[in-house]
Amino acid sequence: MTHVISKKETVLRLVVLALSASIGLLFVLLGPTNAYAAVTAKHLSIVEDDKIRLEDVFDNLDNKDFRRDAGRVIGNAPKPGDDLIINARTLSRISSAFGLSWRPDSVMDQVVIRREATVITHQEISDHIKNALADKGLTDSFSLLFYNGPQDIVLPGKKDPALTTQALNFDANKDVFEAVVTTSTGEKLTLSGKVERMIRIPVLKDTLRKEDIISAYDIEWIEMRARDIHKDLIIDADDLTGMTPRSMLMAGKPVRTTDVMPPKIVNRGEQVTILFEHGALSLTSKGKALQHGAKGDIVRVLNLSSNKMIEGFVVAERTVQVQ
Repeated sequence: MTHVISKKETVLRLVVLALSASIGLLFVLLGPTNAYAAVTAKHLSIVEDDKIRLEDVFDNLDNKDFRRDAGRVIGNAPKPGDDLIINARTLSRISSAFGLSWRPDSVMDQVVIRREATVITHQEISDHIKNALADKGLTDSFSLLFYNGPQDIVLPGKKDPALTTQALNFDANKDVFEAVVTTSTGEKLTLSGKVERMIRIPVLKDTLRKEDIISAYDIEWIEMRARDIHKDLIIDADDLTGMTPRSMLMAGKPVRTTDVMPPKIVNRGEQVTILFEHGALSLTSKGKALQHGAKGDIVRVLNLSSNKMIEGFVVAERTVQVQ
């Protein structure tokens, strides 16, 4: 008996055919739907032990066929604190060896394997010993000069970076010390060195030029080792204030006594006050400076009242005192 396809059946078959074609096209565009299609290479992987495993290099290894390989060792990890770079070629070979569908997008693809570590720096070790010396009563400002290091301490994995001083000997007469320091994991470090006393000295905040007058506002302080302080360096701010540079002085640099001089407070050709004092008697007159002079200098002055040239000491700005 011949079956006659109704109009309704025809429409239904067309819909099913169209839906099947759409699903097929979606499968072609998206690829397989199993877990391998989702496998991706990690950009950065931090490992705790000394081995690299497949799961350290690739993500999404949750398919039942690959789950057993996720923990497989594929190489040695770098030293604690170091990095190892796996390039695109090596990544592709690893992927093929384990049957993964991952392939590099370019030759620039890579995975960085970083070995987790706790680093105790040279500065942290130095600060620890300085604090221990301070606890022994060394309150002066000082730095440490080590005879044998120390180098950074690198502990594998996440560890407590605390240090403990097991022994500390300090000779205040020679300013030398010996210390035994241990880490939280038992590493022992034996150190010795010299305490370097520090002295605060005044320097300029900003560069100043000749004829600039140095004020207290222009001064800041730095520390220098006592053994580097020479007798010609200025260590008292009072010896800087009120002075002027002989030439340009750079900011932050130690200043020598020969770098500065008293400013000229009497200038040649300007009108000055001539001061004469004797006991309770004090007389003044007008004059004209014939020389430049700083405070304490002896300069020649023309007395405008008597038209006579006299000599006197510069005692203040535009003021000369005569005997």
